[in-house]
Amino acid sequence: ITMLLIQRQLLSGLIMILSARRVTVSRAFSCRSESVSKISRWHGSPWHLATRHLASATGTVYTADPSDNPAAPVIKLFTKEECTLCDKVKDVLQECGIAHTLLAVDITDEGHEEWFEKYKFDIPVLHINDIYWTKHRLTIEEAEDAMTSAIDGSFFKQPGEPNAAKYVHGG
Repeated sequence: ITMLLIQRQLLSGLIMILSARRVTVSRAFSCRSESVSKISRWHGSPWHLATRHLASATGTVYTADPSDNPAAPVIKLFTKEECTLCDKVKDVLQECGIAHTLLAVDITDEGHEEWFEKYKFDIPVLHINDIYWTKHRLTIEEAEDAMTSAIDGSFFKQPGEPNAAKYVHGG
């Protein structure tokens, strides 16, 4: 299995180098590309590029239609590639009957080191309108209750926000 993963990463890196585009490969082998300018900051060596973890889960998953609810909450899902619990949380959020926007934040991406240090042992972690909400699991009822509170302005930070750095680094 390890050899297959290495071959998959090398093949992805080779495609990227040959096409002068950064191609990221998700679990389903669907592709997206980013400009070459991002490649240069990775030191540019073919081996470094070919072996770097190429997949990223960061981005807008879906957005609320402003005509449905102008005060639709923005949910941030702190995740990483191949997080099955994160996929389950996304499914619950999609089934929720309240309009909202879902943004994914890959904690392993460059620039997200602070989130990685806090949440590395606890994804999925969710925020509503940039306020900590919950971690690990979610039901439709919990999602609808929290979103309703966010819409009417009564949502507040929930207890239990993870902070792995506190335990790992003695912070």
